[in-house]
Formats: sequence, structure tokens, C-alpha cells
Amino acid sequence: MLSSLGFQAEEITIGKMKRFKDILNEIGDRPMNINTFYLKSDGNLYAQAKDPKLDIDLKVNIEQEGFADPQKFVADFTVNDKNTQTGTGNEFLIFATVRKILDRWFDEYKDWKVLAFSSFKDKNDVNDSGRQKLYARFANNIAKKFNARVKRVEKNVETYYRIIR
Repeated sequence: MLSSLGFQAEEITIGKMKRFKDILNEIGDRPMNINTFYLKSDGNLYAQAKDPKLDIDLKVNIEQEGFADPQKFVADFTVNDKNTQTGTGNEFLIFATVRKILDRWFDEYKDWKVLAFSSFKDKNDVNDSGRQKLYARFANNIAKKFNARVKRVEKNVETYYRIIR
């Protein structure tokens, strides 16, 4: 009888975890509508997504890193003209929208070797493992998709990611 109770408890736990994972996936699959997506032939991008009800103005700029190699790019994400954590509680919505914009850039622009971006740690959490894991997973997924590698460098409260193929 005890083993069957343990087994049932395990099944219930697994069921709850599956539902929790489904919820997280759904959160990530509901980005904001992209209002502007302007991709130039050289790969430079300006994209914007707004949600006036939530007071979110997300801008994504992808620009060539320099003149030496036109296949190296830097992505910059700002929300309400700030590139640090907003503290509004909309991080899943914002991150899903950034992911949607970058996925579209990757689909439409193929001539890149390096994409770099950075993230800031939560000021209230010294370790800030949640945000860092989210960005690291994102960078690793891009690298895996394009048979590339990720170089990660931490400096104070900012972490830099370079996806290199």
C-alpha cells in the first residue's frame, strides 16, 4: 500500500510539473505585436513593439559592430528607453517579444558571423540566477540552431554574450 501511495504521489508531482512547464511555454509564446520592423540590406535592424495598456515601449536595434567586419552585429534592447531591468513584472512578455524579433531577424538576414548582446542582473538579487539562466539559455539555443558557440563574459552587474559561428 505504501508503494502505491508513493507511486501515486510521484504521478501527481510529474503531472503538476508538466502543467507548470506548459504554462511557462505559453508565457513565452505570447509576445506583443511588433509595430515596426525595419531591416536594411546590410543587416541593421530597428524594431519596436508597444503596449500602451501596460506602458511598454520595447525597441530592438541590431547594428554592425564596426567597419572592420560587416558580419559582426550588436543587439540592444530597451524598454521605455532604458536598457536595465524595468521592475514592471512584464519580463516574460518583453523577453518573448525580443525573442520573436530576433527570430525574425535570423529568418530574414543570413549573412552574420557574430551577434552580441548583454543583460543586467537584478539589483535586488546578488546572484540573479533566474535572469542569467534565461539569457544564457536563449544564447545557447541560438548557438545550437546555427551550429555556433557562445562566449560569455561577466563584468559587475552586466553579462555579455557573443554568439559566434
